[in-house]
Amino acid sequence: MEIYFDWELDEKVEQPIHKWVYEELRSFLTDRYKPLESEIEKRKIGEMAFVAVVWLDDGSIETRYFFIPEDLANKLNEAVTQTDMDYIMNVIGKNIDKKSSQN
Repeated sequence: MEIYFDWELDEKVEQPIHKWVYEELRSFLTDRYKPLESEIEKRKIGEMAFVAVVWLDDGSIETRYFFIPEDLANKLNEAVTQTDMDYIMNVIGKNIDKKSSQN
């Protein structure tokens, strides 16, 4: 299953300043979704199932599932808990601080 970010799907959305943030988040989500990969492949609707990750103005992240049955989308949501998201956002925040202090 592919994971795309809003700026990759809509040219009107500004590309992030720190592209590595998105790469780290993509890797994190891919790891969390991996246990469901075979079920996703069997049950996808059409040729390709994917997740769109939208970075909201308040700094939170919203995931939107496409061509995936609703019950399976619920499982994907459950695969990434709020604790997981808090953790990865904390790691990303520390990396941003570290990179900013190096400049």
